[in-house]
Formats: sequence, structure tokens, C-alpha cells
Amino acid sequence: MSILTIGASNALMDTLRPAMDAAFAERKWRSEGVYTFLELPRQEGSGPDLKVVNTIAAAIFRQLSLFWFKRLLRVNYGYFDPEEQKQILDYANGRLENCPHHLYHQVYTALTEYLRDNDQLNLDGFIRFRAKEFWQFLQETVDSAVDDYLVEREYQEFVTLLRYFVELQEPKTDMVNVIVDQPESFRILDVNGNAIQTDYLQGILSEINHNEFDFEDYLISALITIAPARIVLHLCQGSRVEQTIISIFGTRVYICDSCAICNAFCKCP
Repeated sequence: MSILTIGASNALMDTLRPAMDAAFAERKWRSEGVYTFLELPRQEGSGPDLKVVNTIAAAIFRQLSLFWFKRLLRVNYGYFDPEEQKQILDYANGRLENCPHHLYHQVYTALTEYLRDNDQLNLDGFIRFRAKEFWQFLQETVDSAVDDYLVEREYQEFVTLLRYFVELQEPKTDMVNVIVDQPESFRILDVNGNAIQTDYLQGILSEINHNEFDFEDYLISALITIAPARIVLHLCQGSRVEQTIISIFGTRVYICDSCAICNAFCKCP
């Protein structure tokens, strides 16, 4: 009977330990300085133990990926404070759930082939040099998570600034109906159900079809210009713009479930 030795830094092996302890009754842990090693018995000539391969592969895509995310974030983006890093990690973990399936297959295959001929496995080295595409995925996922966080932070700062501005405004009209009847289309009606016509609104409405990206900005700009005391929001399907309007206008917003205006104007399939 030979011994399979799995090694890595103390911190990484501490992350791996619960999964290995749960999976293997026969095991031996030992530490040497900043490294920890796990020794597992394996049968001579039997090839890679499928239980070992399955357990390590699963751990790579669960506990160890999260460990590497933290390390990459700390090394490449150490200027973010702990709370910011926590939020970025949430984005990264969400992207990990959508990891391409072929990457798992590649890691599993590489692990199987490696353990067929080797009795020692360095986890960091294996991921970096034997599973390069997965390692690249981890790096790109952290980079994308940072981008997502920065975009969201900018959005929240924008919403906070507009909310402050709205709180300082005196209402210019009692109530408006806002109908978001398609993903990138809206109407603003007065209390009598008539379209609100102003030079400003005509200008921005004419631009919506030419610049989908700014749809939400156009609607928010229009509402700030009109400055209603109450907004009745009619949505035939949920969208982020609903939360944005609520975040900016707060208690001024009322969400309509269904009414004559909804039935008349909703054109969602």
C-alpha cells in the first residue's frame, strides 16, 4: 500500500480539512513550518482513487475556490477595506455558481491523470500549472467582481445624491402615473390620465429609442424635472427601474397592482 501526500499552505489546507476529515477515516495530518500535508493510503496498482478525485475536485470548486478568491483579492486589490472585499467576494461567489461545466470536467480529468502517476499533490501548483484555464477563470472572476462592485457603488452614490436633491425640492405637481410598459419604454400621465407634455419630456422621449442604455436615466430625469408629490408606478413586469425610483423618491411612490391604466397601456407579452 502506497501513500498519497497532499500538501499546500497551512491556510489552504485548513480550508480543505473539514471536507477531507468527513470523507476519509484513515488519514494523517502533519505540519512543516508554513505547510501542511495530508497523507491518505492508496492501493498499489489500482490507479487514482475515485473517492479521492471526487472529493478533491468538489473541494476545488467549493471551499478552495473561495479561498483563492480571497487570496487574489488580497494580493491584487488590497486597497479595498474588509467590508468592500466582502461585497466583492459575494459577486465572485455568484459568478462561480455559473462556472462553465467544461472547466469542472477539465479539472477532474487533469486530477485523474495526475494521480495516476504521482503520489504527491501540491494543490496550488496543480491549479496554476495543470488546470490553467480554471486558474484563469478564477482570476477573471475576481476582476469582473471588482468591476461589478464599482459599478454598483457608483450607482448607489448616484441614487443617494438624487435622493438628497429630491428631498430639497418642493413638489411642482400633486401626482403622476408612470407606466413602464416594456423593458425600455415608459409613459408619464397626469392625474386625469393625460400624457404630460413639456418641451423637456418631448426631447428626452425622442432619444430613448436611440440609446437604450440611458432609459433609466431618462425616466429619473423626467420625474425629477416634474417633481411630483406622489408617483403611482404601473409595471407590467419587474425591473430595476422600480427599485431605483423607490430608492430616490421613497414614500412618494405607490406601486399599482392592476388598474384601468395598467390594462390600457401595458403592452408586455
